[in-house]
Amino acid sequence: MILILSDAALLLKEKNSGEFVSAFTGFGYEVAKELSEEGIFPALFCTLGEDRAGAMIAEELIKSEILFDPDLIRLKANTNVVIEYANGDRTSFFKSSASALLQEEMLSEAINVHTNIEAVLLSSSILSVNPSATSAIDQSLFISPRPFIAVDLTDEAEGSVLERSLSMLSGEMDLVIMDEENLYPECLKEKCVVVKKKDGITLYKNGEEIKTYEIDSERFTSSFFFFLDQSGFLSDFEKKLSVDIFDAYVKGL
Repeated sequence: MILILSDAALLLKEKNSGEFVSAFTGFGYEVAKELSEEGIFPALFCTLGEDRAGAMIAEELIKSEILFDPDLIRLKANTNVVIEYANGDRTSFFKSSASALLQEEMLSEAINVHTNIEAVLLSSSILSVNPSATSAIDQSLFISPRPFIAVDLTDEAEGSVLERSLSMLSGEMDLVIMDEENLYPECLKEKCVVVKKKDGITLYKNGEEIKTYEIDSERFTSSFFFFLDQSGFLSDFEKKLSVDIFDAYVKGL
């Protein structure tokens, strides 16, 4: 099972007429949705408030066949709402919402129900706020047998909490995904790093640039995890990424 520790939010999008329409957003939701559309049954453990927005997201997760934990969506806090204006500007209430309030004991109870977690995907957003960041890191590293651990840093986030989170995860990340426009230099030396560019991806291993692939990188995270799952890689005991794996992934696109 692929476990995504990230976020989901209600999106209120302004139309040119001035009216707002509702949809769903959040790094975790979007990746989980894309995996579900490919036929995988992923798990998204995110915290939601016990409010109308949280209920709407929960209904969407059920409809999209995305596994979640009922106890994590009943917090006495507001679910994050993102407002997107007609000019493209966005306002998010992430740091003051239920998304920031993931408690370690709650997450531990949710994870312990599952014995088949083969991979964990963390996002920069969830790693940028506490207690969610500490809870996600500690519980990811505590899972046995050890899962494949990936961190996607393409979701906009910054600050001292994120820096501390990356320091805590240093050496434990099997895959790091970054944008060329928003690099984290300290992460380039990790075991395996993918830098997304406008015209493809560049692979780094232990700080050394290895190979560049000219592909559409927009949905790289979900498509690569789908490939890892379908190829049997995630069930392999070693779970070490090689150039051959990336070659096979690109060839199958």
